[in-house]
Formats: sequence, structure tokens, C-alpha cells
Amino acid sequence: MLENNLNFGPILEKFNSFNLKELESMNLLNRFDTKFILKSQELNSILERLKEDYQILEINGIRNFRYYNIYFDTKDFMLYTQHHNGKTHRSKVRYRHYLDADKCFFEIKTKTSTSYTVKNRIREAKIDKKIENSAAELLIDTLSIQPDQLFPKLVDTYNRITLICKKQEEKITIDTNIFFQNTINSKEIPNIAFIEIKQKRYNYNSPAFLALREMNIKHQNKVSKYCLGMVLTNTVNKYNFFKPTVLKLNKSMREENGFQLHEFFDN
Repeated sequence: MLENNLNFGPILEKFNSFNLKELESMNLLNRFDTKFILKSQELNSILERLKEDYQILEINGIRNFRYYNIYFDTKDFMLYTQHHNGKTHRSKVRYRHYLDADKCFFEIKTKTSTSYTVKNRIREAKIDKKIENSAAELLIDTLSIQPDQLFPKLVDTYNRITLICKKQEEKITIDTNIFFQNTINSKEIPNIAFIEIKQKRYNYNSPAFLALREMNIKHQNKVSKYCLGMVLTNTVNKYNFFKPTVLKLNKSMREENGFQLHEFFDN
């Protein structure tokens, strides 16, 4: 495990909190997403700027939650290739385990041709390496894919902070301690945060957008943790579509940690 310079616990205590029921009432499973990649000091600065305008999710005294995901794809990586080839209508399939709440879901996340994110999910007793029963029905109904066509391709884990805006319908997720693993390789991304701003409709003048703009932090178009994980674990041969994102990660990793994630991207 690499050294972790992320120390934002004291900052999180400055936020007022909200509960899970309030989050669920927002119904932001379907939304527009805007993504950013931040270094540790940038994350500390942005949290300080947001503490008056946002509340933080707290469950049983916990404000930074652990996530465990298993992503599925076909043998020839059809779902990965959809994204890599720039297909505007594309999907990801996964099991998600909210470790601290001990809740599991089977989820299908689809990006439409209008860049709108639609998430279909069902509660499961546990996560599995096979897609069966009600999960199989959801897969067939949503994507017309048979469950025996999909196989586990990647596990990713991370910690997530969730914020909601006090003034408008907006959610922010902040993922840190990201770790990818499969049968090919594993890769850790220390001291880097992936941020997503999730809105029913785009509002680039929200407090979060304004704060990020003031810090000259630009959004990243080609950020998918599943696809990045597949590239960084050397699982796929096609990766040019994600080269700008990995170059950004390489630069941030060199500045933050003294090394980069992938040598061949800078050749």
C-alpha cells in the first residue's frame, strides 16, 4: 500500500450533515454528470470552499464510505469498446456493495446519446460473480444481453464522500483511495480524487462549478473508472480514446507521488 497524503477528515467535520433518506428523496439516479480529477491539496482547497454551500452524507457517524464493485463485460470487451470507440449510447454492468451500510445492488448504468446518465438497479442479498435470477431479468430487459455472455472483468474499490447542495438539486461524489484489480494485474491511484457533479440539468454556475473554475480545474470528458481500470491493469490493447485522461493522471501522479501510472503513454 502506497503512502496516502489525503488528510481531509478535519475538513469534513466542518460540513453540516444529511441522512440517506434525504439523499434518496433527491432521486438523482438519472442525471447529467461532469467529472474532474484533483490532487490532494486541490481536494483540501475545494472542500474548504464548499463547506458553507453543501451538506455531507452521514450514516452511523461515518462520512467517508467504502465501496466495492465488480464490473462485467463480454469476452471481447464489448462494453469497454463501446466507450473507447466513442459510442454515445453505451452501458456499464456491475454489482455494487456499500460496505459500511452492508447493502448490495446489481446496476446497469447507461449513457444516452444526449449525455444523460440513466441508472437501473435492484437490491441483491449479496454480490456475485454470476448474473442470475432478478439481476438476469434486469439485464435482459434493459440491454437485451443474455447473462451467460458477461463475465467479471474488474474489481474496483474506493472511498466516497457525498455532498448535496443546499440551494439546488445537485449531488457531488468524491472518490479517493481508488484501487483496481483483476486476474491480469492491479493498480492503485493514491492521493488523487475523482469528483463527479451530478445534476438533473446542467448548471455551470453552481457553487461547485464556480469554485473549480476559480481554481482553474478543468473537467475531464473521458473518465470512466471501469475503462481506466481496464487500461491501467493492461487488460485491453485499445486505449487511445483514454490517452488524454491517463496523461492527466500521469502528470498529477508525478507531481503528487513522484511516479506515473503508465510508462507507455508518454512514449
